[in-house]
Amino acid sequence: MPVLCPIIDFMIKMLKVTIPIVIVIAVISGILYIAKMSENVPVLDLFRPEKFTIIKNVNITGKEGENKAWRIKADECWSGRDKNKSVFENVSYCAIFEDGYPVVKGLTARRIIVNSRNKDIEVFRNVDGKGWLTAKIDFNRANNKEDYSTLFADYIRFNPDTEKGIVKDNILILKEDLTIEAREVSLDLDKNIAIFSGEPRFRKGGDLMIGKTATSYLDKDQLDISSIEVYQENKMAFADAGLMDDANRVLTLKGHVRAVVEKAEEALKKGSIDKISESETKRSLQEKTVTESDQMVLNFDNKNFTAQGNVIVTQKGKKARSDFAEYDEDSENIIMTGNVYMERENGWIKTKKIIVSVKDETFHAMGDVETEFMITK
Repeated sequence: MPVLCPIIDFMIKMLKVTIPIVIVIAVISGILYIAKMSENVPVLDLFRPEKFTIIKNVNITGKEGENKAWRIKADECWSGRDKNKSVFENVSYCAIFEDGYPVVKGLTARRIIVNSRNKDIEVFRNVDGKGWLTAKIDFNRANNKEDYSTLFADYIRFNPDTEKGIVKDNILILKEDLTIEAREVSLDLDKNIAIFSGEPRFRKGGDLMIGKTATSYLDKDQLDISSIEVYQENKMAFADAGLMDDANRVLTLKGHVRAVVEKAEEALKKGSIDKISESETKRSLQEKTVTESDQMVLNFDNKNFTAQGNVIVTQKGKKARSDFAEYDEDSENIIMTGNVYMERENGWIKTKKIIVSVKDETFHAMGDVETEFMITK
């Protein structure tokens, strides 16, 4: 036992020296392991700095072949943990070109993120409660003419390769006499369509159109609106769908069309009547002139309309039906033609034509009747 004591004492001394060394080596190994794993583990990646490469006062132009592809000016550009992303802060100007033509110009935003892996471009209005996002976009570039619209929104994501994108929140688009408000817009520039959702509103001159959704055909200047409501100064209309043809300045309504015409001196207000299908509204419409039909074409310029297919006109208890009807804004008359019938106490009377006066609240039957007569209030 005395022989073993020096050996044991030596081993104890060695342990006192080697244990701290082992601990130090283990700590260093652990740090190296964390550094290596942080490249693959998102949680550990948080220990890496947010910004690696920073460039101030950026003014860059990119090219595709001999043509400009994009140009951007910003206060700062940086890349961070995700090496596939470049972030531009406080963008004062951005332009995107297609075959050398600027389809987007004058874009300003709080932040733009470009992803080199999936080619997505994200544009943000708000960062830390502050920001802006505006741009001029030529949606109709297919027509080979300059036709820019001004866009305001909170967020844009667009992929130049697929030509698809999305615009979200607080959307406002200004184009000549047309103003568009929407919650979301899905873009497919390859097919030249834009789909609006979130009860989009379209203001054209003094007219207001509201729909459940809407599809814009960018190369045709046409807008297809579902579950449409139309409000003009002295009339409103409702239908299952409406097609606005901007080139011809008309709006075609189809499916359960109902139009309410008020006297010019008693112009309708948007808040006065909610929906024609509601019971309270139906009672209030008993005092107004209502035209129902399969189809109706409204003219944006002269405010006239034509109705065809199962046309029915009612006014303060009076009722008539025909194949066709035409409303004239100047005279405030609805002229009914084609298989015209007027309802009387003992049934329907056939006549050649009926003139419905909105202003005087009268039905005037004319031609091919036993006697020409007028029905008043």
